[in-house]
Amino acid sequence: MGMWDSISSACASVGNAISNTFSSFSSTCSDVINSVATHAPAISGVLKALSVVIPHPYLKMALPIIDAALVVIGLLATGETTEEIGERALHAKEANISPADFFSYDEYMKEIRAFELDPEKSNDFNFGEKVAAGMSVQAWGMEEKFGEHSSELLSLIITDAPSLNKGEGYFTESRVDSILQSIDSISNIVNFFKGKLDPDTRGEIESSLVDIEKSINPDMPIEDIYNQLDKQIQR
Repeated sequence: MGMWDSISSACASVGNAISNTFSSFSSTCSDVINSVATHAPAISGVLKALSVVIPHPYLKMALPIIDAALVVIGLLATGETTEEIGERALHAKEANISPADFFSYDEYMKEIRAFELDPEKSNDFNFGEKVAAGMSVQAWGMEEKFGEHSSELLSLIITDAPSLNKGEGYFTESRVDSILQSIDSISNIVNFFKGKLDPDTRGEIESSLVDIEKSINPDMPIEDIYNQLDKQIQR
């Protein structure tokens, strides 16, 4: 089995997990996901996070945070949503406009932003399909523009949604915004929370995150800030 066959198989299995929650996954949605995978194999991680976190209320809590983050890093225009991008990707695919046919994320986005949606087809795809397609496209953009593993920031936000629902989450909209405004490397942010940084870089990112938390919660004891960060690191 070749590399892209393996990626396609992985995406398909994750897609099945999502479809079991949302309802059926159309062949168009699978085609978009697998087409994006030719550019960004990392989408399988984002889709896996989607399949684990759902039901809808959790995802609907995470999506505004993701959309705001994508605006900050320049992948979404103000007022655009990931769900909208996914819908455009799905409708464009039915018109034979496929991510695999474009050299870059920017070229593809220019095409689907100009694509005229048919209002009569607005219900052709369910919420899960639109989100999965949109996340896939945005994962491509992140990987292309900000480096390997950067799209896993989306996974971190998604998997934090159940904690946010209980008022215990870390990746709130204001915190994510502050992190992205303060730290240049999205890959380093991701790898910090995944426990994959070398000691020096880890110390630099941790120091920045502590400063960010002080600005958000000035009365929070420093020991509590470090404990809070430690709880977020995957081991």
